[in-house]
Formats: sequence, structure tokens, C-alpha cells
Amino acid sequence: MVANNLYFRIFSRFGRSSALVGGLLLLGFQAYALTGRSPPPIEEEFTTVQYFERGTRFYNNGQFGLALDNFSLAAMAGNSEAAIQAGLMYDFGRGVPRSFDAAGRWYSHAAEMGSEEGLYMLGHMEEYGEGRPKNFAKAYRWYAEAAALGQSNAQFALGEFYLKGKFVHASQPKAEYWLSLAAKQCHQSAIDLLFKIQPARADSLKKGC
Repeated sequence: MVANNLYFRIFSRFGRSSALVGGLLLLGFQAYALTGRSPPPIEEEFTTVQYFERGTRFYNNGQFGLALDNFSLAAMAGNSEAAIQAGLMYDFGRGVPRSFDAAGRWYSHAAEMGSEEGLYMLGHMEEYGEGRPKNFAKAYRWYAEAAALGQSNAQFALGEFYLKGKFVHASQPKAEYWLSLAAKQCHQSAIDLLFKIQPARADSLKKGC
């Protein structure tokens, strides 16, 4: 009854598609089941952005349980940035038991909503074996999707893959290409790595930051 009521209220309040709302609600209830807590009530006057902003304030004040409540409600209503924040809380165990599974589920739903950050985080989990064996092939695919959308961390990761020959054949031109794209966005690690292989290019890009 609680799940059905929450589904109806989110669907009515935010007008999301039934398939998306259903998937996000299921994810939210699964995540809460891990902590033994009940989902919070919806406050009708709040928008998804307001839930996210309130979650951010609670998080900055160290009130992680309340932060997760607000991030989760915003995410279940279709806010991809809130889904990322909920994922990070599970990823690092902030106020909840650490769970790579729950983190990955939130990142996946953020990615389904078009979040480049969600795509990058899925790649990061695959590359570093967070809650699963390392899988460079899957990491590369997630990074490639995120990088194509302009995600600088993913562009840097692809640059490293090509420079080190990780999963792909080593290619300095391709490494320079991806590192340069990240460096154009003032990604410091990309600038530093580019300095090692193309100092003039790196210096030129750094001046724009």
C-alpha cells in the first residue's frame, strides 16, 4: 500500500512516464531495504529541484540520513543529479552501509536519464572492480559514451587507456586527442599527463584555464 501510494503521488506530482517512475521507485525501495528504513513522505509543495537542494543542505550539515531521503525522492521523480548523489552516498558509505550494488543501481538509473556523470561512474566501477571483478572492456564502453557527451573525467580515462594500452592498442595520437579534450575543460590531471607527451600542446591549453 505504501509503495502504491508513493508511486501514485510521484506519478501525479511530477508527471513522469509510468515505466521510468516504476523503475525508479523499485530502485528506491530496494535501496531503503538495505538500511532498514522507510521511505520518507512526499511534501506536495516541493519540486524535484527543491528536494535536491534541501538534500544538499542536509548533506553539508552532516545530516546524511535526511540528505539521502531528499536525494532519493528527487531521484525517484526523475532527477539524475540526485540519483548520482544517492549513488555516491552508497559508494562511500556516507550515512548508510556501504553498498556498491546500490551505488551502481543509482548510477545506472542516472545514466538511463541521460546523465554523463552516471555513465562515467559506471565505467569507474568497472575499471577499478568496485563490487565486481575488474572489466576494462565494460569500463571502456561506459567511458566512451560519457566522453562523447563531453564528460572530462571520462575523456581523461580514455586518454589513459590509449596511452597505457589498457584494453585497447596503445596509441599516442588517440591518447593526445582525448587528453586534449579533457584539458580544454581545465582537467588538471589531463593537463599534467599531456605535458609528459606533448608539453607545447599542454602549455597552450593550460593558458586557457
